[in-house]
Amino acid sequence: MSPNTNNKQVTHHNHFVPQFYLRNWSSNGNSLWDYKLVVEDDREKTWRTTSLKTACTWNDLYTQRTAGSDVDDIENYFCDEYEAPASAILRKISSGAALSKNDINCLVDFWLIQHFRTPAYLIKNAKLTEEVFEEITNQIPDIVSKYFYEKELGIAHPVAHKPEQFYPFPVQPIEADIDFETGTITSSIVLGRASFLSSIASFVNGSVGNRVRNFNWTIVRPPREHFFLTSDNPAIAFGAYKDNKIEVDGIGLGRRNVTLVLPLTPDAALFTEVGALPFDIPEQLSVRQCELINQAIYRGAYRHIFSKKKIPNIKSNYPRVISRAIVEEDRKLRENWASSQAAAEEQHEAWLAARNGTQGSE
Repeated sequence: MSPNTNNKQVTHHNHFVPQFYLRNWSSNGNSLWDYKLVVEDDREKTWRTTSLKTACTWNDLYTQRTAGSDVDDIENYFCDEYEAPASAILRKISSGAALSKNDINCLVDFWLIQHFRTPAYLIKNAKLTEEVFEEITNQIPDIVSKYFYEKELGIAHPVAHKPEQFYPFPVQPIEADIDFETGTITSSIVLGRASFLSSIASFVNGSVGNRVRNFNWTIVRPPREHFFLTSDNPAIAFGAYKDNKIEVDGIGLGRRNVTLVLPLTPDAALFTEVGALPFDIPEQLSVRQCELINQAIYRGAYRHIFSKKKIPNIKSNYPRVISRAIVEEDRKLRENWASSQAAAEEQHEAWLAARNGTQGSE
């Protein structure tokens, strides 16, 4: 990836849920009703209006530091490849126009990118990457022993290839160093923005994305006098059980009977159930199904629930967390995000340059 050379101003104010999407829950086109899920004090207002310009934003969430400059290629990629096509289809839905198969496919792509691009997934991905990396690291001694054993037997090994890079996303920032004097091999991964962005590309463009695209997707409607909520993490997957309990955390996208949903407007949602045939999914949901989706939206949200109108007594159905510590932790993470991530990316870029220089001199 090359720095921005056309003098175009870099976008630092990233919306991880697009304004055109949230506008469907706005009564005036400028703001929407916002229910904060984490507050410092229970005396804070239950509902407040939040501007579409500031809702679901995180400065430099998608910016990358390359060759000493900030680039916003990923922000532009999201806008051009996913948001612009989806915006046109949402206008068709609002007007009551029929959707084509291609329109549904486009919305599924939007579901995929929206599922993986949020702070909720950023946090989840950091934990998952740490677990996977630790597991792989623990397997290294066995892998090395097997390699030496097979090498002695003359068993050929395929040439290792560089990891595939999906432009404009980075590859996973994994570093491995060998100290020949001490015989020490050190491996590490830089958890943060680069790892997060790389994971988005891997999931959307890999086998996970392909499988999700092959599910039977459709548009569903809520029953009369009901409507869908949305959130700052609106593309969710959940499992529902007979006792009306749902599972959101750690749910597999390919597990049978798991529901994948994205409210598109208060009156329409993109919907599929893993393993379901097209005629198994009703166009209009029951009251229970609608309530389960709204419960899943609440459970899957990061910090905010959005509604087309204030809901009385929402705290009894969707309790919020009272924690000054979490609010302060969020503030510090955002405050230090741009500088800390830029520094980490510059450090990894320097490591790559040093490694390539060493390899080139051998």
